[in-house]
Amino acid sequence: MNRILSVLVICLSTVFLSGCGESQPSKLADGKPAPDFTLPDVNDKDVKLSDLKGKSVVLYFFSDWCSFCEGELTEIEAIYKERKEQGLAVLAVNVGQHKKSASDYVNRLGVTFPTLVDKYTQVSQTYAVNEVPVAYFIDTKGVIVGKIKSKAEKGMIAALIKKAMP
Repeated sequence: MNRILSVLVICLSTVFLSGCGESQPSKLADGKPAPDFTLPDVNDKDVKLSDLKGKSVVLYFFSDWCSFCEGELTEIEAIYKERKEQGLAVLAVNVGQHKKSASDYVNRLGVTFPTLVDKYTQVSQTYAVNEVPVAYFIDTKGVIVGKIKSKAEKGMIAALIKKAMP
């Protein structure tokens, strides 16, 4: 009985001391550099996040079955049209779907910013995307200044874009 209790205490201590798996999310906290990546867009052109350094970036993870994504992509598109000349860049990242699904979806919505395809979800995993939508807001230095998981409250997207802009 004591041996079982000792093993249980050691196991629980290991879990708690290891941070319960929080090492990845802590790397994605506000004030941390956004992890670089390269993904193909829906036209098979590779897009690299670090190539956008000097611009404010919205990194928006979505899927075509997401009930909130349509409205949020439309909202982001409207802000993008207003602010792209001031240095706003947007990358929509389709999570786990085929290029055609992503392309058809954003074309139907009239999205004009690049849509990337993370078919095998490697980048989504790097950014701790367990559900969609998820949006990261990155400043001109490549630093995360905000994140929204799930549906954004009214005005939150615009506020975080403003925070990311110089």
